[in-house]
Amino acid sequence: GQLGLSPEKGHFERVDLSNKFFWDDEHTKKLKYILNIYLDFTECKKVVDKMFMEYVSSENDFCEDFYMDRDEVKNLATNHSIGTHSYSHIILGKQSEQKVSEEIAKGITALETIDQVEVRGISYPYGYREAVPLNIEPIAQKHGLRYGFTVERSFNTTLEKELFLARADTNDMPLGKDPLIEIKN
Repeated sequence: GQLGLSPEKGHFERVDLSNKFFWDDEHTKKLKYILNIYLDFTECKKVVDKMFMEYVSSENDFCEDFYMDRDEVKNLATNHSIGTHSYSHIILGKQSEQKVSEEIAKGITALETIDQVEVRGISYPYGYREAVPLNIEPIAQKHGLRYGFTVERSFNTTLEKELFLARADTNDMPLGKDPLIEIKN
């Protein structure tokens, strides 16, 4: 509509969103698809910037509320619970090997500037299969990453593919929106 986000008529009938944005309603899935997949990074940034300016009163307040501060990151790091999510949150599977390497390096550097943070994992932006580069192993090894999380709705029965770990969402757990497992008495 107003922001020029309308793919050609019939586009969404040809796109399978069933394995992406699992927990969102259909309108939200379509918006996320348009912003994260359909538009290129420059177009997406323009749209998001415009939406942000319209709906968020203070960027500073938003950042204070939404993002962790240095102490919160340090606390996670002391428990070895910190990993990168890349730097620009782009779909790594669509990028060149050099760009993926740069994104990972910048993401790690940003975290490692915080006192004694050691980054050994990645949670892939968007996390579905096409979002993970097929050649991730040598890139991850180059940057010291040992494990990577996807958004595959499954459970890991082996650790053979450490860079392609499934990550269960809280919605997949008992009492979640659509549990993958059930606890019986």
